[in-house]
Amino acid sequence: MTEVNIQTQVERATRLLAGSRFAVAFTGAGISTPSGIPDFRSPDTGLWAHLEASLEEEPQVGTVHSFARDPQTFYERMKPLFQRIVTAGPNPAHHALADMEKLGIIQAVITQNADMLHQRAGSQCVIEVHGTLAEATCIRCYKVRPFRPLLERFFADGQVPTCKDCGGVIKPNVILTGE
Repeated sequence: MTEVNIQTQVERATRLLAGSRFAVAFTGAGISTPSGIPDFRSPDTGLWAHLEASLEEEPQVGTVHSFARDPQTFYERMKPLFQRIVTAGPNPAHHALADMEKLGIIQAVITQNADMLHQRAGSQCVIEVHGTLAEATCIRCYKVRPFRPLLERFFADGQVPTCKDCGGVIKPNVILTGE
């Protein structure tokens, strides 16, 4: 796209937003990649590209069935992604959407991401369609807990998070394949 074409597109988007009664932003992995969080499908940098070797050993690492069968492997394989999400910060796009919400230009952000970067940028109305890493649930007693402290413990000792009430395994509140 040329600079003139980009300017035309920005002006068109501005007119559409100004004339709308209820605008929302819909985001996916692309908004968080500048923050250092890989998407799932980019050939060289996507999460699946990095997991490819391990997928030969455990082809369904991201499924709910695999999690139930072997949560330790799930957590070990997802650890690099969890670490990136914990250390990532919102980028200018996240902040721009939060500013647009504060100004009443958009009313909500609908996102496929579970990284909480929209909230950390200041967005108040965020709908996470694939779940969130803000919380986790015991798969035995279904008690919901904040995920961050459990994740920090996993980073420190490598042990799968378990429920302090019933001893069940705790699963992050994200949608895995098969759910």
